[in-house]
Amino acid sequence: KDAPDSDYSEYYGQDGQKDLFAPCEYGTHGANILSVLYSLFFIVGFLGNILVIWVVLMGVRLRSMTDICLLNLAIADLLLVSSLPFLAHHARDQWIFGDGMCTIVLGVYHIGFYSGIFFIVLMSVDRYLAVVHAVFALRQAMRLVIAVMVVFFCCWAPYNIAAFVKALELKNNITPSCEGSKAINLSLQITEALAYSHSSLNPFLYVFVGEKFRRQLFRLLYRTPFSRLQFMKSYIMQATGSVYSQTTSMDERSATAV
Repeated sequence: KDAPDSDYSEYYGQDGQKDLFAPCEYGTHGANILSVLYSLFFIVGFLGNILVIWVVLMGVRLRSMTDICLLNLAIADLLLVSSLPFLAHHARDQWIFGDGMCTIVLGVYHIGFYSGIFFIVLMSVDRYLAVVHAVFALRQAMRLVIAVMVVFFCCWAPYNIAAFVKALELKNNITPSCEGSKAINLSLQITEALAYSHSSLNPFLYVFVGEKFRRQLFRLLYRTPFSRLQFMKSYIMQATGSVYSQTTSMDERSATAV
């Protein structure tokens, strides 16, 4: 069954390409790459954000505004990556789910995408107000927010550049050759797929940059059957002790300063 009219063809400008650059034919090699990337980001992002939600909900000490934003950001990322399997299917021009499902997938995608941006901005404003009003703020929380912002920018900047070039092409402001048009179209698709990786990278940022999140994660893992494995037990104990010592030292310095 052919893809419905409410699919993504207009989003990529493919309808206009056929008229402007006929008989230039676009290959399917980009679709194969997109399917692989979408599938990879879905698996990593789904498991990673489920882990984040589990840690935040089970971590009784995670009660700051930043932690609440991280929880909602993880939910938003989970919604976004949940749409990736359908995008991978559509990338091969094999949409079989009908118009209704197409609308639902688009809705889930846009809710996840724009709500994710909202909570990143909210975290940034919260950290800004904490610094401006001289409210004590953990340096690690500040580092985490900055890391999330930088990764988001780095993931989406290439796509926006490619989309800008594509817009110039569709408006006839630039007239590339057939091969050039193919390169622009492929770069637009690849950079968009890579932009989705930010939803998969965020959980790794929480673990490697956010010390409080990492400490709570190790504490929860210590209660699971994984802690019975010798190498996991020694690693969890070492990591928990190291993070605990750093946090305790920071708290002591803060108390002394006060």
